[in-house]
Formats: sequence, structure tokens, C-alpha cells
Amino acid sequence: MEPKKLLEKYYSRLAQESFLKSLLWGLVVGFSALLLSAIVCWYVGFKGVWVCIVLFVAATAISTPIFYYCRFRPTIKQTAKRVDSLGLEERLLTMTELEGDTSYIAMKQREDAVQAMKKVNAKLIKFVFSVSLVVTLSVVAVFGTGMTTYAALSEVSGRELIRKAISGPADEYEVIYAINGGGRIIGTERQKVKAGEKAEPVMAVPDKNWVFAGWTDGYGNPLRYDTEITEDIIVYAIFEEMSGVDYFTVEDNVDIDGRVQPGSGNDTNSSPSDMIPPASEDDKDSDNSDNDGKGGKYEEKNQIIDGSTYYGDHYDAAYDEAIEDLMNNEDISDEDKEIIKDYFETIRK
Repeated sequence: MEPKKLLEKYYSRLAQESFLKSLLWGLVVGFSALLLSAIVCWYVGFKGVWVCIVLFVAATAISTPIFYYCRFRPTIKQTAKRVDSLGLEERLLTMTELEGDTSYIAMKQREDAVQAMKKVNAKLIKFVFSVSLVVTLSVVAVFGTGMTTYAALSEVSGRELIRKAISGPADEYEVIYAINGGGRIIGTERQKVKAGEKAEPVMAVPDKNWVFAGWTDGYGNPLRYDTEITEDIIVYAIFEEMSGVDYFTVEDNVDIDGRVQPGSGNDTNSSPSDMIPPASEDDKDSDNSDNDGKGGKYEEKNQIIDGSTYYGDHYDAAYDEAIEDLMNNEDISDEDKEIIKDYFETIRK
């Protein structure tokens, strides 16, 4: 009987071990591809985790059979040598070397080898993997998956991070005020601001039948002036539509201070109205008799504090207190104080 057939069950066992080795080295290649592709995606700012995963699977699938057939596929002599290590004292290796020899000594040697093989179970051959393989696979697996996760979650590309590290902190930043809905921005919508300084004030003004709902960063006042700028900023003024109600809105010729520009044909003493609905005839009648034309004195929406106190009875005192606090605030420049004061005037009833 040929040595190949005699060693078939042992060969199958070693083939399994070889395939696992090939797969592990294939995973090393796959995780290496994953790591490199994740670094590239992170550097260019491309959120393509799926590309990294596809490359990982492809690299593993391609390299595994290459490792098996070119590096780890067992031969008959390797199989014989591995079985001999179980205590057969090179009987099987000698048998393979004497294959084809018909001499009496060769025949007796084969008979001895066959008898010795009957005492060795194929399962006694243990799978053996090198420490270097296990360590290498562990390292690239950790770095590959870690880098892929970081690239997917990172908001700053590697290229931008490296640029900032080389150039240091930016000398100036861009501040952008945009709109979402029916409205506009009074003031400079796109500004270049030096690091640590403040942006020019802007005011969000709704269109007809729209109301200002706040800024996307949570700030609720339509007038805003951002200070101590340390990064690029973009915020949106959110406007919500108020269907079925007519609203007066700020005219196009009103500036950031709330004043009507000269030569516009509008009343220079008028101020931009902050979404004031027109009074009904019933409101006008009741207003003329009860509150000197201020409108809606007994309407529920105009009651404050305990729900039954007309806001107009306290507005002047609150306005004076706010102006006093504003003027005593040393952290606000005189220019900004005038802007805020003008804004208070625009909402004064």
C-alpha cells in the first residue's frame, strides 16, 4: 500500500490545522486592510465604514486560500514526520523515503511501520499555532476595529486635525447665522471673527404669519450677540408658521437697531412689531374704554404673575429695571448697550 493512503487519516487532521493557520493569517491581512482603510477614511473625512468592512472581508477571503496552498498545505513527508513525533521513531518518514523500493528490507520496514501506526490515533495530533501568529492577530484586530470605530464617530478629519496641529490655533473663525422657515436675519449673516473676540449682533425677524421659535443651539432670544468666539459656529433661526392669523412683521428697511431707515417712506417713529396680531373690532371697543388703547387688557394671554394681572400695569416698572441693570453692567460695551436698549424699544407696548 502506498504511504499516501496509509497516512490519509493523519493527513486530513493536519490539513485542518493548516486551514486554520491560513485563516488566522488571512484575518491578519484582513484586519491590516481594515486598519489602513480606516486611517485613510478618517484622514480624508469620509464616513465610509462600509468600505472598510468590504475591504476586510475581501482581503481575508483572498489571502486565506493563498496562505493555504502556498505556505501551509501539508505534504506526505511532513505528515509522516508529524506522526513520527508521537513515538514512532521515524518509521513513517523512512517508509516514505523507501517508497517504490521492492527489496526485502524495504518491505519488512513498511510492515513494521504499518504495525506501529495502528497504535497511534489521529486525534493525538494536536493543533499547534505559533505565539507570533496569535500576538500579531490580536494587535491588528484591536487597532483595526478601534480605528474603524474612531473614524466612524470622529467629527474632525485627520487632515484637519493635522493641519490644526501644524498651524496652531486659528487666528479667526467663521460665524454663520442662517434661517429655517419663514423669516430673515437682520445684521451680518456670515462673519469672520478673530479668536476670542465677539461677533456682531444679529436679530431673527419672522415673515408674515410666521413666529420666531428659537435658535438651534437652544438660545431663545431673537436678538443675539455671541462673545469669546473660539471655534467656527453655524446656528439657525427657527421660524414656525402660524396659519389662519395675520401678523405684522418688521419691514425690510428696518436695521439691526430696530430703527426705520430714512427715505423709506415709512413713519420714522414706528418700530418693528414682534409678531403683534391685529386687534379685532371687539378688542378695539373694549380697549378704548378700559386700557387707553393698549389692547386686550382682559385677554387671558395678557395676564401675568397670578394669571389675573394685566402685564401693562407692570411693564413700565419692569422695563425701567431692565434698563437700569443693563446700564450698570460693566461687561457689556456702550455700543452693545445701545443695541439692546433699542431692541427693548421695539417690543415695548
